[in-house]
Amino acid sequence: MKKRAILSIGMASAVLMGSFAMAGETGISTITEAVNVSLEESVMGIKYLADDFSDLNYDGWTSYFGKWSTDNGDIYVSNSPESLIINDQEIFSDFYMESTVISYNSYSPSKVGFVFRADNINKNKYKYDGYYVSTDLHNMKLEFGKFSKGKSVVIGTKVLPDNAKYGIFLGVQAIGDKFVFSINHEDFATFTDSTYKLGKIGLVSEMAQADFDRVFAYEIKDNVIPSKAEINALKYIKDNSKKGFLKVLELNQKLGPTDRLAINDQELIAFTNKLVEGVEGDYNKAQTIYKWVIENIYYDNDSYTRKKVLYYSPKDVYTEKFTSCNGYSNLLATMLNIQGIPTILVEGPTDYGKSYEYKGSHVWNEAYIDGRWVIMDSTWDSYNRYENSEFHPMNKMFLDYFDPSIEEFSKDHKINSYFIMTPK
Repeated sequence: MKKRAILSIGMASAVLMGSFAMAGETGISTITEAVNVSLEESVMGIKYLADDFSDLNYDGWTSYFGKWSTDNGDIYVSNSPESLIINDQEIFSDFYMESTVISYNSYSPSKVGFVFRADNINKNKYKYDGYYVSTDLHNMKLEFGKFSKGKSVVIGTKVLPDNAKYGIFLGVQAIGDKFVFSINHEDFATFTDSTYKLGKIGLVSEMAQADFDRVFAYEIKDNVIPSKAEINALKYIKDNSKKGFLKVLELNQKLGPTDRLAINDQELIAFTNKLVEGVEGDYNKAQTIYKWVIENIYYDNDSYTRKKVLYYSPKDVYTEKFTSCNGYSNLLATMLNIQGIPTILVEGPTDYGKSYEYKGSHVWNEAYIDGRWVIMDSTWDSYNRYENSEFHPMNKMFLDYFDPSIEEFSKDHKINSYFIMTPK
């Protein structure tokens, strides 16, 4: 698979301004069944879980203390002396766990973070056996400790960096008696303790309102840590944000077929139908449409000079022929939807450069075809450029990013969220 150095950095957020929705009556129940089946229990021989709470519930979690709810894809807990929620899906010994953690209380001491290797959780009293790691934004410190029969013992603390004031991407790696904590994707503190060997994971908040988003954990076996690509493959295969996607589909069932299109443009509908005339099977139709998009749409390099992309909507992109990753994905999704192929937009950072670090923000597609999700990134397979107000065709055809394997695609794409837009 070839790397691209021409990615649309920083343009993906504009997709939120676009209009995009699911087309046709077919595929709703099929997608529901497919997503439910695809939530496999194990991948690559390790245990893992993922929950971004965009399905507007916290199924699989047991609330012990505090008032927990979901809101805008986060799990939220109101201010209370003690709040604890535990995931009942898996028990971990050696593992890595991460989540975005936002605390709204910086005016008095508070604890917001994770519990792990937890057991003997008491439903009536705030007691459990296990470890905790918490952030206190009032004192700007990270605290690692353990509970035993309701009594806590602090193992170690460290002053938080300034970039943790308004929210933290918190991670913990536990291997044997060694614990490594990361803040905003950088290793931050290391402690050791040998009291607890395994148990459940959970979220904790004391004396604070807090949000948690995209909780993800995976097992570490035989001291072998999965690569970044393997980890992102896990997130692709088992990502509960697709449950949230189903919720949107349920809401859209009340819309008529043409209303689910981002546009009701007879020219584009007629063109798409003509393009795939005589092509059999949804997979071949999707590939035919994909080839047309990457051959005929041009990436808007001038947008960096003018600091905005002129065309996002499917109709405008189809007519004007140049856009950013948003427009590529909007047009591709709409043309596939015209053929009754359910398609969603996927957003996330990408690795486009020399170092293996995810940067920028990008948009691509997933289409549900023949009982599985097919990944498509038309931007990265298109070499056409619109620059200095001129079209520069590259006369190359690549299909590296049409239906790549999850493992291969995850080497340079990292998923953040899914979008289905309803027309304004």
